[in-house]
Amino acid sequence: MADEVLQMPLQYLKGVGPRKAADLKKAGLNTVEDLLFRFPRRYEDRSRMQKIISLRPGMTAAISGTVLNAGLAHTRRPGFRLFSALVQDDSGQIQAVWPNQAFLKDVIKSQQRIVLFGKVEIWGSRGLQITDPEFEIVKDGDPGTGNGEPGTGEAGADSMAGVVDYTWKTDRFNYGGQYLEVGEKFNAEMGYVPRLDIRSGNVRGGWTPRPKFGGIRQLAFAGSANYYENHAGVVDSQQQAASATMFRQDTSSAFAAVVHEYDNLSTPFATAGTVLPVGNYSWTYAQASYSSDRTRRMYGSFGGDVGGYYNGDRQTVRANVTLQMGKTLLFEPNYTHNRVTLPGRPVYNSNVLNFRVSHSFSPDFYLKGFVQYNDDRNTANFNFLWWWHYKPGSDFYVVYNQGWETDLPLTSREAIDQSNRVRSRSLAVKMTYWLAR
Repeated sequence: MADEVLQMPLQYLKGVGPRKAADLKKAGLNTVEDLLFRFPRRYEDRSRMQKIISLRPGMTAAISGTVLNAGLAHTRRPGFRLFSALVQDDSGQIQAVWPNQAFLKDVIKSQQRIVLFGKVEIWGSRGLQITDPEFEIVKDGDPGTGNGEPGTGEAGADSMAGVVDYTWKTDRFNYGGQYLEVGEKFNAEMGYVPRLDIRSGNVRGGWTPRPKFGGIRQLAFAGSANYYENHAGVVDSQQQAASATMFRQDTSSAFAAVVHEYDNLSTPFATAGTVLPVGNYSWTYAQASYSSDRTRRMYGSFGGDVGGYYNGDRQTVRANVTLQMGKTLLFEPNYTHNRVTLPGRPVYNSNVLNFRVSHSFSPDFYLKGFVQYNDDRNTANFNFLWWWHYKPGSDFYVVYNQGWETDLPLTSREAIDQSNRVRSRSLAVKMTYWLAR
């Protein structure tokens, strides 16, 4: 059961949904396990804006300015285009470049105020540029802090947050609810919150009988409903879901669900190679999956989604296999395919393939490696984790991440050289020591 939770797509976590899941996917985060083992690459203050004239190669900085012009440029690689924007503040100008993200032409436009955050590079004769930065379009009257949080001011009701959660559970029944309220000016650095300026409600319930037939260990029937709205009473999103799960005595399981979603897009939403316009969207889809006997040396799971997706349709197929070599070495290939059809748009297909290797030398010492290729963004990522629990309450982590831009198939030496361009690299070391009396 724990492994199934770890492999659950992030979209189905409460408070995430399709929009935030799409952003997480761009960072290589697809499942709960990916999120748990993602450590911060750095501690950064995005509210401190840098002047463009002060930027130097290698810096990671936040800048605020006005878009002078923006547009697409073709490259020598067929089908590969660059979207660039020239941004100016009162001290100078800098080019921002997003590789192979043509949809941004409908998002970033001339004369917009924009905040950029990314790494400053020097690129040939073009001089300084920021490649693939995170960005925020600044609305009128918004200071644009670079991390989506408003400036600090006097404490008041709109700068507070609170949550009430109730759960009741027995072996046969469970139910609960949650109410969350986050003020418009709440300082999100004080703790994780999914959004600002929201009211959120959630109710859930379940029945978990234990039948005495067919090798079934337990059945689980569940239902849930949640909503998000702002303090003006405008509903942002809603979700209702009903599911059934069968757990067998041999540890295999089967799952099925029907989900209905509503999303009120207040700004254009980039997804499936296009940009959805502002509007209200409502859709329903079904999910199903099966996991085999986990007591065997080789086991796996497969499943999929089928149904609506905003104003179109989506089909998703997921499969993973786990192969245990000896007692402590695991190989885990995973594959996900998405096919999205939206009105007036070409059919969109994406594939994500990843491979995970883990080895436990002892319960207190293990290594894990992870490689992923995503043909949606033409990127590849590598992650290495070393964990050592050297005494009770004390441990030592080393995490290394590296990402590349790639474009398969590779047909020339020039394409190979360009496609292997490193887009990110980080090393994190964390040590804790338990002080005991």
